[in-house]
Amino acid sequence: MPFHDEEANVDRSLRAALDVAPRLAEDIELVLVDDGSEDGTYAALERWREGMPQCIRILRHDLNQGYGRALWSGLQEAHKEWVAYTDGDGQFDLSDLLRFLPHVSSDKVLTGVRRERSEGWLRDCSASLWTCVVNRALGLELRDVDCALKLFPRPFLQQIAPRSRGAAIDAEIFLEAKGRGYRIQEIEVAHYPRLHGRSSGLRPRVIARAFLELGLLTWRLHALRGQRRFPTRTEL
Repeated sequence: MPFHDEEANVDRSLRAALDVAPRLAEDIELVLVDDGSEDGTYAALERWREGMPQCIRILRHDLNQGYGRALWSGLQEAHKEWVAYTDGDGQFDLSDLLRFLPHVSSDKVLTGVRRERSEGWLRDCSASLWTCVVNRALGLELRDVDCALKLFPRPFLQQIAPRSRGAAIDAEIFLEAKGRGYRIQEIEVAHYPRLHGRSSGLRPRVIARAFLELGLLTWRLHALRGQRRFPTRTEL
């Protein structure tokens, strides 16, 4: 779970995660990433770790490095056989992961598809446009590329090394999955309004970085396709 200036959402998000986790698996861990928060997010995460040191680990970036870097920091530090992620803003119902379990397979990446976005028409339109652009650029067929509820087999994560630091991280992960022969299955999930704080998804800097990273990813992909091979772990 990546966090950036989410102090007011920490308690609700972790309470929900710890409620559903025992129903998902007997052996669990929560990897929490504080991406250079300037509010009390890190202190709030520390309070939870002090209360449950056996299953909570915290990674801290001294400076904000971007959503993609925060997400990947957590994913590569996960130790268990199956790795799920969601954001720290509490907009997803983690009990929806129970609906993923019947579809779990070592050759699949499972991802949520929001039935309805709860952030208004502008975010809905921008998300749909982004998904269309990603599909067109990378040859994917997804309905909701950046839905923040996904489940991966850990061996897949050990094969890849995403470079994206921003919002293109999900697109890059899906491209890696397709290129390495993993099936991608989408499962409908609920989506709820943000109760506290502000989303950064529509900030011009965030949008510009996402399209720049997607452009670089597309360029590398086409260059390597010209050599008739899929990239190695570090080339994308």
